[in-house]
Amino acid sequence: MSIWLVLWAVISLILLGFLGWSLLILYRQKKTWKAFAEKHKLRFKSNALMEGPEMDGTIESYKFSFFTGEHLTPDVRSTRKLTAVEVSLHSTMPIDGGIASGGMIPFIEALRFKAEVRPEHKSWSKAYLAAGDNRFVLGAYMTDERIEAITKLMKIKNAWVVLIFRGERMLLRIDMADPIAAPDYLEKLTVLLLKVTKILEVSESEYKALKAEEARGAMKDSAPVLEEKHVEEAAGLQLEEDSES
Repeated sequence: MSIWLVLWAVISLILLGFLGWSLLILYRQKKTWKAFAEKHKLRFKSNALMEGPEMDGTIESYKFSFFTGEHLTPDVRSTRKLTAVEVSLHSTMPIDGGIASGGMIPFIEALRFKAEVRPEHKSWSKAYLAAGDNRFVLGAYMTDERIEAITKLMKIKNAWVVLIFRGERMLLRIDMADPIAAPDYLEKLTVLLLKVTKILEVSESEYKALKAEEARGAMKDSAPVLEEKHVEEAAGLQLEEDSES
């Protein structure tokens, strides 16, 4: 028997095994998602045989969307498929900005926000990104409780997280390599997303306070800053006047 024939047979078996495993995972995922959708009264779409399922609807007054997200690889030659979950918040922010981890960071960077905030918090990693149009507002929004909440999502293995606020919309999204085919895990993830979302919400009174912070921040950023040599000259002038008197 030819070595090439044997090699071809081995490769074919590997490819068939991979295809069979992928189909099994997809079947389990669709079965889990369909049951979850029926339980929470969500709209469910199975899609084609080799495509991931979709579902969307409202859970505890929050709009959820579950689907397969596609991301370009670093070399921009192919795409990577991840399981995505989006939650729309009820509130908004007085500025545009975002907080991200992993593969979501390039998305925030592409928006070219004016300032970056780096919280001094034990749960915050230098690998994360928080940027917005006003550093004072973003810094005031990022309380210890909110940092703890969103970094809990970011620390999930192979997960990318982004909280984006632009205009009249505020959205939390997590993308995971896991197809989420286990019913218990899907339930736990949804409960965690709900908990984090509620912490990230902005009340009416806080919105007003952040709006005021935006105005104060604009004044601070626009205030003239004296160069060191000018400060020395001013100090010297004052000393001369004092000696004359």
